[in-house]
Amino acid sequence: MAHEDCAIRRAGPADRPWEYQLLDAISKDSPHLVNLALDSHPSDINWHVRICEQYASDEPDAVHYLVSSWGLEWQTGHTLLETALLNGKNRAAAAIQHAQNSIPAQLQPRIPKSTVKVALIQSASDLGAVHRNLDRLERSVRTAAARGAKIMVLPETAVTGYLSQDLQTNWGVKGRPQNFPRALDPTEYAESRDGDSVRRMASVAQELGVYITVPYLEKEDSQFFNSITLVGPESTPDKLALAHYQKNCPWPHPEKSWASPGVGVDESTFDTPYGRVGLAICFDIHSILAKYADSELWALLYPIAWVGDTGEWFASQLPDRLAEGNCPHYILGANWATVAPQSWKGAGGSSAYGPGGQLLAHASEPRFRGCEEIVMLEIPTADVMPKIGVLDKAKYREWTSSQIGTDYWQVKCQ
Repeated sequence: MAHEDCAIRRAGPADRPWEYQLLDAISKDSPHLVNLALDSHPSDINWHVRICEQYASDEPDAVHYLVSSWGLEWQTGHTLLETALLNGKNRAAAAIQHAQNSIPAQLQPRIPKSTVKVALIQSASDLGAVHRNLDRLERSVRTAAARGAKIMVLPETAVTGYLSQDLQTNWGVKGRPQNFPRALDPTEYAESRDGDSVRRMASVAQELGVYITVPYLEKEDSQFFNSITLVGPESTPDKLALAHYQKNCPWPHPEKSWASPGVGVDESTFDTPYGRVGLAICFDIHSILAKYADSELWALLYPIAWVGDTGEWFASQLPDRLAEGNCPHYILGANWATVAPQSWKGAGGSSAYGPGGQLLAHASEPRFRGCEEIVMLEIPTADVMPKIGVLDKAKYREWTSSQIGTDYWQVKCQ
């Protein structure tokens, strides 16, 4: 009878002692306590009761939120898991995730195969602090995966850093023009496409069953590139990269001091179970759509480190221009962030666009403009996405050919 009573009223903290044991498990980083809590209070963890209590319904399709949050209504579920991840309590987090994955199959959330969740991870990086940056990125990736994301887009050169957060220090190669107060030689920080950072993120991608863009500063022979390697469940120790891309059009202002331009997109697409993805970086937006015009992309994964008014560009100008050019695929853009407010514009505003330039998501940034945030959205897979035809190259050229620093059209017409 006590159990039935619990099913029809809102249970408070005193009624849920096992939740406190879970909190204690996080504080002690002990998966044993998590499992003990679950084993000790099985009657309290009645998924169906919690679902019906919230929705007053037996409809299985209506249970996604509570099931994915452990069937709980307050300060547990995702909050517990995120707290564990953000505080580096990885063993406790692993135990919690294991318990979540043990929900009976009949009560698992039923996510239609015709959609997929995507995470735009708006993260800060410190120039040259590779291990610290990776730790931060991995925490965010694990949090997004816990929320159901299968595709993760990280900001431009998020592993190595793009510029210092005060915009005073830039990468600099001897003999190249420098236009920032301080320069940092990239030699000891740059990596190969199968280097330690890519290997680490590939391991995370395999563990979680997700796809991750790994944006970093790449060294190839004597040249440096602004690069992305896509890793995922299909990555293997002998072949980490599912796709690889070197920024074709480095932004002249900061990148002329170190970056060489990549050439083309021959290695830059991959067929995920959800659709074919391509890779591009920030300033590439002024030429890259034409290069992918015949690739039948489902989505462009688009790391960014913008400098400019992100509200005006990402929420207004860019969707209008994508609409004018009839961009036929999704663009999923993750912009960089800062850990504290800055005097300059450019951080934040991570955005996603649908076919035809429709703005689907734009970072809300509740703490301050440009703060760290994970933007989640769910989009149709390639089989059911809106079909609007092909890129209007003439309209796209009108926009891009006048862009200073973009020579795609001039080179193409020679």
